[in-house]
Amino acid sequence: MRRLPTHRAFTYIFSRALSTSSRTPLVRPRKLEEVGDKVPFDLKPLGKLSKAVPTRRTTHVTQRVGSMFGGNHSLEWTAPPRTVLIVKKPGDERTSQAMRTVIRHLQMEYPETNIVIEPSVASELPDLIDSLIIAPLENENLLSSRIDFIITLGGDGTALHTASLFSTGPVPPVLSFSMGTLGFLLPFHIDQVRTALADLYASRVSVLKRMRLTCSLHGPDGTELERFRKYQVMNEVSLHRGAFPHLAQIEIYVDGQALTEAVADGLIVSTPTGSSAYSLSAGGPLVHPSVQSLVVTPISPRSLSFRPLLLPSDTTVQLRIADAARAPPSISLDGQDICPLQPGEYIQVAMSPFPIPCINRSSASLARPASESNGLAGLAGRHTQPRLAAEKQLAANAVERLGRAEDDWVRDINDLLNFNSRFGSKGVEVSHAGDVD
Repeated sequence: MRRLPTHRAFTYIFSRALSTSSRTPLVRPRKLEEVGDKVPFDLKPLGKLSKAVPTRRTTHVTQRVGSMFGGNHSLEWTAPPRTVLIVKKPGDERTSQAMRTVIRHLQMEYPETNIVIEPSVASELPDLIDSLIIAPLENENLLSSRIDFIITLGGDGTALHTASLFSTGPVPPVLSFSMGTLGFLLPFHIDQVRTALADLYASRVSVLKRMRLTCSLHGPDGTELERFRKYQVMNEVSLHRGAFPHLAQIEIYVDGQALTEAVADGLIVSTPTGSSAYSLSAGGPLVHPSVQSLVVTPISPRSLSFRPLLLPSDTTVQLRIADAARAPPSISLDGQDICPLQPGEYIQVAMSPFPIPCINRSSASLARPASESNGLAGLAGRHTQPRLAAEKQLAANAVERLGRAEDDWVRDINDLLNFNSRFGSKGVEVSHAGDVD
């Protein structure tokens, strides 16, 4: 025979049932305009500069033009972030499944978070669309004022596309996930999404300000041309001869002073991040993303003495089409063709005050899976065991100097570029002790 509950137990059960039934259901906004302003956060350089530079509370990540410091910064939310934009490659089934996983995890663990997606992927999520917000991509100011952070699912191209959504102003912090492919802008693997999001919401992440370039197009008299709006680019600006058989003739000015006239297939002005892309293929140097600078690289120049240039971050570069040019070269921004330039016209390039704030891994627990770092996609599998006697001390020094013990860039140029490997060695390298393997 079932025992009836006591009076006190019955009162408790009834009050719990009453409170549950009277709980107000969560009403989600259907438009981005209905979402509150983004949550402020505290930003401060990590490492030695943290003792000299005060914490700055802000809602936008900016950078002083000419600043030489682009290292890691701590990010601490003043309240849990409210709105996230998720960006993926349209029409890709694998990233669609990953997006479903991320959305369901956010709705389960962070139910008050508003989730925003692009119109181009809305048709891929018919069962979830009622709980999502479609981003008004034509209103960049609204996106910038409402989105607290961004999640990207895919490769480096997806990260570049995300940056292009904020082509004139500040970009929210970007949390990028790899789907198995490797890239310089992908510090997290999709398998780490739960840990990475937990660290982000708990303010246990750092932010790297990746420098962008701002570009404007001018006529022979210096006036800005209406057919070209100002752009912010993450990788590079390139002038190239395109389909024309003639070499481009480009006059280069640095802070208004004539430097030289390049006769070449083209010219590239890249950021430190872009130094590992088109510029590298054209013979440019590899530049650490914390070294704020402009890299000018010629593309197949006629003169063998024309070498790449590394310029300070407060430099303004103008690339003018020579009056005697036989064909109009075309402008490409981050790989996207924009328009041709006529003789006398020029493009002006300088450091942007709006970097891409890329969220970094916070600890060794977020390192890439062993299967990915030991040979995925044909990588050479270079060994990563400590080989320096003073490695522990060096790591401790890095924590004090940089605010981190691991440099993703050092790992990436080895894993992605197979840096300084001999032909046919498949990653076998010279040891630090000086013995050849």
